Amino acid sequence: MLKTREDPEFADNNGPTLFRSATSYIQIIIVAVAILMSIGTYQNYRGAQHDRNDIADLRRRQGDVELFDKKLKDKQEQAQAREADTQNRLEEIRQRIGSIHNEFGHQSPLALSKNLHELKSKIDNLQSELAENTTRNKNDIANLQEKLSAMQTDLETIKSGMQASGSELAQSRASTAEQLGELRKSLRRNTYEFELKGKGSYKTITSIEIRLEGTKPKSYQFSIDITFDGHTIQKSDCYLNEAIYVQTKLTPTPTEIVIDTIDTDLVHGHLSTSAVSGS
Repeated sequence: MLKTREDPEFADNNGPTLFRSATSYIQIIIVAVAILMSIGTYQNYRGAQHDRNDIADLRRRQGDVELFDKKLKDKQEQAQAREADTQNRLEEIRQRIGSIHNEFGHQSPLALSKNLHELKSKIDNLQSELAENTTRNKNDIANLQEKLSAMQTDLETIKSGMQASGSELAQSRASTAEQLGELRKSLRRNTYEFELKGKGSYKTITSIEIRLEGTKPKSYQFSIDITFDGHTIQKSDCYLNEAIYVQTKLTPTPTEIVIDTIDTDLVHGHLSTSAVSGS
């Protein structure tokens, strides 16, 4: 009579702790899917946070550029105002010289020479002041233009960095999505039931041959040989419902073999393999 997990005798004798659930591999894959999805979500969150920080920094730098541009315009307007004021003062002096000639033409040469000397000194001072103001304004404007150019260069660098970061994030998301897709494909499996009667009997399922070498019904143990990809492995004294995994060249994930019924020189079980062929 066949013995299964539902038999009272089996219920009283669960065997060593080496029994493992036939679904343990599927549970591991499901956990891996959850981990990959969590990683993808975390990468998306970090990428979005990085983009927000870059946008905020870009806006701040654009504000700085606008402020420097305003300062530059103010400096230019001040320089133009000072130059206009100096030109007006020079024009007043020229007019004053003309009026002096008219007013003091009858004065003695000594008095007239003194007045002209004073006016010439004022003109020299004004011209010196005009030259100094012009030089200072040019230097200030040049410094502001240099800072403005540097800030514009920084802005372009930040924009380029944001574009590169966005491209890398898109590639990372695409890679994660591809990995999840491949993992979902690997979850699709085909299951085949089989039964071996008599020592030495065998069954070939897909590309795997399973050969019965013996059974121990009282201790719920069995021994089989598994042949695949040109070589054979021996599994001796395995227990009822113990999952056996083999990795073939034709499947991307391990193939699972489970024996669920044991009798004298007879076993029944199933083989579960990926529905997706390997590369």
